[in-house]
Amino acid sequence: MANTREKTYWLHRISHWGEIARPLLDRGYLSIGFSSFSLEGFDLVKAANEENSEAVFDDAFLSVCGEKTRARWSLWRFILKMKKGDVVLVPGWKNFSVYELLEDNPIHISEIPFIEFENLTSFSFIKKEDGRLFIKKQNGEELVDLGYFRKAKLLAGNISRSDYAGAKLSQRLKYQGTNTNISDLRKDIERAINNFEEKRPHDIHSNLKKEVAPIILETLKRDLDDKKLEDLIKRYFESLGATAFIPPKNGKDKEGDADVVAVFEHLKSIIYTQAKCHDGITDDWAVEQISNYSSGKEAMDDEYTKIRWVVSSAEGFSDKAKSLARQNQVRLINGILFSEMLLDAGVSALRSTEG
Repeated sequence: MANTREKTYWLHRISHWGEIARPLLDRGYLSIGFSSFSLEGFDLVKAANEENSEAVFDDAFLSVCGEKTRARWSLWRFILKMKKGDVVLVPGWKNFSVYELLEDNPIHISEIPFIEFENLTSFSFIKKEDGRLFIKKQNGEELVDLGYFRKAKLLAGNISRSDYAGAKLSQRLKYQGTNTNISDLRKDIERAINNFEEKRPHDIHSNLKKEVAPIILETLKRDLDDKKLEDLIKRYFESLGATAFIPPKNGKDKEGDADVVAVFEHLKSIIYTQAKCHDGITDDWAVEQISNYSSGKEAMDDEYTKIRWVVSSAEGFSDKAKSLARQNQVRLINGILFSEMLLDAGVSALRSTEG
């Protein structure tokens, strides 16, 4: 039967011999201390399968360490709870890295080939026959207190906390214990990894627009009709410093149609806008209307740059509308994008001046 166990997300801090543990992690070995415990040959398989596995572990810890400290639970999680396929976040200074565990069970330091320690750091290592690791010092030797290791592969390294970790994940990364289960932040972690891989650091301004724009659009669709949408677009342009007006609907010899005209005097630019208030998809007729309207204006030798927009409350535009827009250099603005533009302009600036 296939293993359907859902992967667990862990936070594991390098809290033992970081100057050796971190270079070893670069070589695929995630570590924890308790070297004396590992050398006692604790039977991991037996402990994991005992009905009273916690009691078996407790008795072993008491026998080796002389007391049952709270730190034993970090060891318990590391050797018995972490499994193959689990994801481990390792905090660093202002960043964190993400690893995937490659095996179900940990290994003792005695099982790591001595070659892995050669040229690892500036330390000179001595590995005893019983598996203990020492570093040479001027006045003798010092035991390296690293006991258990998990083989791991790097998924994403040196992720900036400030750029990619949300508020909840940032707070959890400050956890000062050695390790803890953080599966409750699964979505936050996956979002951080995805944004990091896509080089999309989180930005409050962008996130607010993304969250609030659909709410604004829903309100617009509920409250606006054609005339009110035209007036809203006019006030939007005015909030940006333009002189804006709504042309007569039945002008003499009128070709095409513009619902709003905005003149930016200092920029010597004019934006002609066709407004569409409806759901669904906006077709190419709106693009054709604004293109025809502005064509006559293009011939005027007035040194103003002419710009064409179609603003729609709809979800999008038809393929034919997009193709025609490319040909005629018309900017297409759907309901969500216009809602974001309103947010950028500031809602208070769009307050109606009508009594």
